[in-house]
Amino acid sequence: MDEEGREQVRANASGVGADWLRKLPESLQWHVLLKLPTKDVVKASVVYSKWRHLWRYVPGLDLDCRDFKEYNVVVKFIDRFLSFNSESSLEKFKIRYDSVLDADDDGDEQTDNANVTRWINAVVKRHVKQLDVAWGEVVMPPSLYMCESLVSLKLSDANLPNLESVSLPSVKVLDLVLVKFANDLAFERLISGCFVLESLVLYRSPNDNVKVLHVSSKSLLSF
Repeated sequence: MDEEGREQVRANASGVGADWLRKLPESLQWHVLLKLPTKDVVKASVVYSKWRHLWRYVPGLDLDCRDFKEYNVVVKFIDRFLSFNSESSLEKFKIRYDSVLDADDDGDEQTDNANVTRWINAVVKRHVKQLDVAWGEVVMPPSLYMCESLVSLKLSDANLPNLESVSLPSVKVLDLVLVKFANDLAFERLISGCFVLESLVLYRSPNDNVKVLHVSSKSLLSF
């Protein structure tokens, strides 16, 4: 679905135009709703009473903190979403956070790391396919580097430690924006651990700790 199609669905989801979506088979409803930001899925749940708890069952989360006023509310919403259908697989998990929330309510670095670690551990167990995290300079947990289900991994501002082993056998798309690495070896291990990598996007930070950028991949098509 292109951007024009997503805009049309967003508009329809908030009014009577949602009738066409309700008439689709359930499997197609999930496919359409998965393309939308979670806030629009929640709106659709409000419009149609039979969809009251719909957002809980869509196999993906696409959340922007700017849709919330308080940090703790964002955290509770994500925790609540992940508590539903905890045994089912997830297609995508996308969370974006910046400092627009009330500074007095923001989590500190330790809290952010604990929250993101908990969420990533949870989605890895649920065999997530698309992971997109922009939550400040948090440290990515070890579970991320051994996720066999991941097809697309996008990280912004994150810190990547130097692990002994990285195995991401299904990752084809890797986007790294202002990511910091422990050292050159941490970057090289990440790339070499993506055995079928086809697309690599890299926007470097001046202090990313990579002195010599070495990209080695037999499958890479775009960089």
